[in-house]
Amino acid sequence: MKIPLMGAVKSLGWSSSFLSALSSEWVFTRASNASFFNSAGVLTTAGSNVPAIEFDPVTLAPKGVGLWGQITNGVANPRFEGATPGTPGTAPASTQQPTAGGNLSNITLVGVGTENGIPYVEYAFTTSGAVNFEFNLVYTASCTSAVGQAWTGAFYARLTGGSNANVVHNVMIYELGGVTGNSYAAFVPNGASLNTQRFSRTYTNIQAGTAYQQMRYNVGASGAASWQIRIGAPTLTQTAFVPPVILPPAGTPGVATRAADSLVLSAAAFARYVNPAAGTVFVDGAVVYPDAANAQFFAEMDDGGYNNRISAFLWYTNPSVICNVGGTQVALLHALPVATSGVYARLGCRWNNAGVSISNDGSAPSIGACVPALPTTFRLGSTAGGAGVLNGYIRNIALYPAALTDAQLQAGSNVGAAMP
Repeated sequence: MKIPLMGAVKSLGWSSSFLSALSSEWVFTRASNASFFNSAGVLTTAGSNVPAIEFDPVTLAPKGVGLWGQITNGVANPRFEGATPGTPGTAPASTQQPTAGGNLSNITLVGVGTENGIPYVEYAFTTSGAVNFEFNLVYTASCTSAVGQAWTGAFYARLTGGSNANVVHNVMIYELGGVTGNSYAAFVPNGASLNTQRFSRTYTNIQAGTAYQQMRYNVGASGAASWQIRIGAPTLTQTAFVPPVILPPAGTPGVATRAADSLVLSAAAFARYVNPAAGTVFVDGAVVYPDAANAQFFAEMDDGGYNNRISAFLWYTNPSVICNVGGTQVALLHALPVATSGVYARLGCRWNNAGVSISNDGSAPSIGACVPALPTTFRLGSTAGGAGVLNGYIRNIALYPAALTDAQLQAGSNVGAAMP
């Protein structure tokens, strides 16, 4: 929609919200399905090239459009298909349940199902004394890995019976193939809805001979205990952050990949709303993991490549703007505060023949000399080549066909204010 500019500026700007749907001005692509939580907190599926407008499953607050890089879930059966209830029952395909014996006096596979759209398997355990055991979610050598890689294991868990007395629950990641290494993260499940309880562990492999990765639900019981637990939608990914849920289609268990998202302003909308010679953009967004080793792009205006571009992005967690002209980086500016995981920020970026400027969350603008070449494309969440993925959410943007003043840029970048 058209909205008036701030203050005494009389031109018109254009804003777009990603809190409920994508307008037709945007071209979205993704070469796979994607799982996401809808406005009711239910895990659902968006088809190929259909954007996922994501919501917080706890608060039901809208997060915006999810923009993620390509991520593969190394768990071969995250829907727990092929299980047979019983005592002990038959474990889901591609998993391995413990065997009763010693102080682990009882194992019952209660069943499988879905809660809030999350596929789960439910077990009941009884111990008569101290014992340590594991339910292996990935236990073969199928999930290849190497030393130095960061891996994150995550699953949903809900206590459906008994209690946590004398029990320590853990998300456990193993590196194997040489010297075995592992890492634990303890968690305390309760009876709240499954979609509100996701637990994770991130681990960087340290053993030179590492060849593959495993993930387990690990239990350390210090004495007699009895509990019943649901484990849902496990993921094991080569990421340093907790990814979105990634599931294969029902009935076809196997390792699944969520393809990268791409969001580009249509050519017609670019011609209608963007002034390549002088303009201002504000972007509301959040990253799930401020990456200290890689850039993460909120918005970029470019020539279809890297030669001529203006980009608002995180440069190793610092809100920044870069300007390339003729293949040469002419300006790189930074602003404070640095990004925080899951916290929405608003980056304001201005360009004209005097240079480029950036303001973040109401900070004083940083200004650098750069006369940008005329770009042809405006995109969100990555660069022209698909690198620099955001791995997060964009909820609003506003575009102006004029270079706003320093005061307007600073006021407009205040994330606590209404979108200008």
